[in-house]
Amino acid sequence: FLAMELLEGRPLHHRLREGPVEPSQAIAIAEQVCRSLREAHGLGLVHRDLKPANIFLENLTAEEHPHVKVLDFGLVKDLAVADDMTQTGLFMGSPKYMSPEQATSGPTDARSDVYSLGVTLYQMLTGKLPFEREGSVNLLMAHIQDPPPPFAERAPDVTVPAALERVVRRCLEKRPKDRFPSMNALLQVLKQTAQDLGYRAGALDGSLSGSASFVAPAMVDTAPAPRPHRRLLGAGLALAALLLVVLVVALSVGDADPAANASSTEVPPPAAEPLGDDAPAGEAEPAMEADPVPARRVVLVGLRSQPAGAEVRIGDTDEVYGPTPALLEWSGADAQPGRQVTFRFTLEGHQPFTVTRTLRGDTLEVDASLVPLPEPERRPRVRTPRRPRPVPSAMMDRAQPATPSLGDYRDDPY
Repeated sequence: FLAMELLEGRPLHHRLREGPVEPSQAIAIAEQVCRSLREAHGLGLVHRDLKPANIFLENLTAEEHPHVKVLDFGLVKDLAVADDMTQTGLFMGSPKYMSPEQATSGPTDARSDVYSLGVTLYQMLTGKLPFEREGSVNLLMAHIQDPPPPFAERAPDVTVPAALERVVRRCLEKRPKDRFPSMNALLQVLKQTAQDLGYRAGALDGSLSGSASFVAPAMVDTAPAPRPHRRLLGAGLALAALLLVVLVVALSVGDADPAANASSTEVPPPAAEPLGDDAPAGEAEPAMEADPVPARRVVLVGLRSQPAGAEVRIGDTDEVYGPTPALLEWSGADAQPGRQVTFRFTLEGHQPFTVTRTLRGDTLEVDASLVPLPEPERRPRVRTPRRPRPVPSAMMDRAQPATPSLGDYRDDPY
């Protein structure tokens, strides 16, 4: 059996059915997700399937506000282990929230989770996803190539502060090196943005305190609840530190360059990557992997059948893909334009379906309509009477009793 924590509440995607989330609430949820994934990244683990269905808003009591937990680390990647896929060319993750490097099977690290959180923030603030396309292949290509549309274009009736939109757009940069380098960096910018906008730190529906945690399968949260006097002590120290910073800034205003005090319209990248005041002591940010190699030609191949569940063989190879629907990635010689490829779909109880397609663009959709096999005809059984087997004459002679002699008597005198 698995011992798992009992959570009471609802996932974020149920909340999103009611419409967009207020900016202050969205920031509060995102901050807790950042803390949760910072904890995982500190252990060398990347989630790779972050989405609203895996963000749980837990109601501790009727009087308290939700406490955020990140769930379902089923696709977690250990940064210390080579990135081997379960089947060559198959994708892992949710196409609606997948980073470009995941879509092209490139190296993934903590910045891939930053991208997925950016998509989630976009959806929380606008009530809509940045990309909506027909078919998984077209959706993944949008993540790889298309810039995210402005908030006003996707949701003209929703007002989102420009500073917060800039944070989201940086999360959604195509190249990992252009995003926030870590969850801690994103957390610090979110906290600063909330402060600049006049939101209370960590506020969700006006008030929320505490940190987030992640829940992995077969794990139980055994951390003791913080004691009240420690919370008060921490708040006092934070207030004293804030007053000290204000005093230092006030004393140095006269000597500062006026141009340096001008507010910037862009979100600056953190220089030294501090862990922040709420990071566990002694924790270091995980080392980032090198940026992916320069873009290579990639073809995304979608395999679909009606009915679903078919196995697909490509060309003369014996390797089986599927069951359908399935998504493949080809690169190198396999992705050369003009290449002709034969696909053979098989499903029990249906006739095989074979089709040959030519690679022309960056995507290829292969659909198969499988025809059920006809049921064998059942002919009625006709019973034929058995013919008696002939009896040998020798046996007949033995079987017939001897006829007594009647002299001159004839059976038929005529």
